[in-house]
Amino acid sequence: MTQNAGSSENTEQIRGTVGEILLDALIQTGVRYIFGVPGDFNLTFLDVVENHPDVDFISCRNELNASYAADGYSRVAGLGVLVTTYGVGDLSALNGVAGAYAEKIPLIHISGSPPTHAVDRGLPLHHTAADGNFNNVLNCFREFTVESLRLSLSDTASEISRAIRIALTQSRPVYIQLPSDIVNREIFGNVVARPSALFADAVTKKIARRIFDRIDRSVNPVFLVGGAYPRSHFMELLLELAGSRKIPVILSPTAKGILSEYDTRFCGYYKGKQSEKSTSDLLDRADSIVAIGMRYSDVETGLFSDNIDPSALIDIQPEIVTFDQDAVTIPSENILIEEIVNIADLPLAAEGDTSRAAPAQKRDYKRGEQLDSLTHASLWTCIEDFLDEDDIVVADTGTAFSGLMSVKMPQRITVISQPTWASLGYALPAALGASVAARGRRVVVFLGDGSLQMTIQEFSTIVSLNLPILFFFINNKGYTIGKLINGFHAEYNKIPGWDYLQIINAMSPGYDIFYRKVSTVDDFYSAMNCMVSHSKLSFIDMVLPADDFPKGLDKFCAEFANFDYGKPRE
Repeated sequence: MTQNAGSSENTEQIRGTVGEILLDALIQTGVRYIFGVPGDFNLTFLDVVENHPDVDFISCRNELNASYAADGYSRVAGLGVLVTTYGVGDLSALNGVAGAYAEKIPLIHISGSPPTHAVDRGLPLHHTAADGNFNNVLNCFREFTVESLRLSLSDTASEISRAIRIALTQSRPVYIQLPSDIVNREIFGNVVARPSALFADAVTKKIARRIFDRIDRSVNPVFLVGGAYPRSHFMELLLELAGSRKIPVILSPTAKGILSEYDTRFCGYYKGKQSEKSTSDLLDRADSIVAIGMRYSDVETGLFSDNIDPSALIDIQPEIVTFDQDAVTIPSENILIEEIVNIADLPLAAEGDTSRAAPAQKRDYKRGEQLDSLTHASLWTCIEDFLDEDDIVVADTGTAFSGLMSVKMPQRITVISQPTWASLGYALPAALGASVAARGRRVVVFLGDGSLQMTIQEFSTIVSLNLPILFFFINNKGYTIGKLINGFHAEYNKIPGWDYLQIINAMSPGYDIFYRKVSTVDDFYSAMNCMVSHSKLSFIDMVLPADDFPKGLDKFCAEFANFDYGKPRE
């Protein structure tokens, strides 16, 4: 592949095969690992990947797991890439791609698709409905991506550039069908390595000035942060502004981990009527509420029980901002926030200026005074001492994420979850992707048996890559949230018990993995001490009572039962 200087600083004239140019464009964005499953229509593209010195392909056990892994990788590295084969592979991955769309995670999903001559002739191929329709899969993905396209030999390089740019700028998935017979065809064209830098236009500067002036003259301003934007550059700027101006920051539950509970700026979680009184009072008194990243979903608003004063609200959304109850179009929310911070002309904050005194981390966990049974109440108290700064914490939907909400997080921690899409089974493969992206950082996973039994196959991939992930597994033989919503004793909410040690051993022949099954507080403390000292792939199987759950979860589920079925939970 050859390169020549382009017409602008972000553009390169490239001659090479379609597969080479696509892969090189991804590598230019920082991608170093690609996840997927081989299939007959994507094998020549995987040859290109395998022969490239700067990128590795991680073959997953199924496409759904691969999509979760690419999602987890993207949350740490900035962009995830998934490769599947047409039809069966694509649709197996669609749930994970839809989750990334809902959670605003940038992904590039490359589908090795049938050759163009077969598509042009409408041939009844395998991996299709044998009806000559090659648009049905494409149409499925159009509902859950910001761009879905089939590559051809016309303007190929520019289409590749455009697709990657859209994924990065809109922070959502893009789906690309790569016909098998054009992978090794040579082309020549312009490739934009990364999106061009954006600058505040006159409209953005005017709006930024109005918002800043509104904040500046407010007596009780508040920042309300949702989970649509993780710890991005502009979110860091917003938090810096909060610290400089002593502005309280309230998080939605979906924003867990964006700000430590030990941070002086943190003033609670907003969950509508389910919020703590101090948090609700703070919002009620606020004369300016700057909301960023809020989706106003059922999870963020306590089932739409929010009561935010619209006259005080400055709601910043992608490409639109609402304040003084008027909606104004903006080119980019990122640039708007950067401009607000520029107007504030912030001094550099000293390290630790916003940190409350957090308890010292203990690595010698004290044993309990008696052999108390392990419960959610004792479990999450222990976990609060276990977590360290810079940890990556992955929590599955259900009791794992619910319990984690009660844990005060250390500074600079990354929380990965799927609170909006809430697909059970997400955590284990997502931890694989996150661990690959963040070598050197500790990855800690919390998941239940309902989750683990859906995606446990990917444990073998984690073993083969020798990733030292720490698993905390809630073993209570049931779908706890389902039980609390409806059918507490119903058969459909029960999960069969597995011998997890046998399964783990079957997936890891010859590997040294730390496994401990615990049911008391003392055993749990002992297991955590051993887990830390081993510093390797570890799995604590925590046996909890089937009728136990994190504090407050029953009330939350009762509200959902009434919302879903129009009746209180039985």
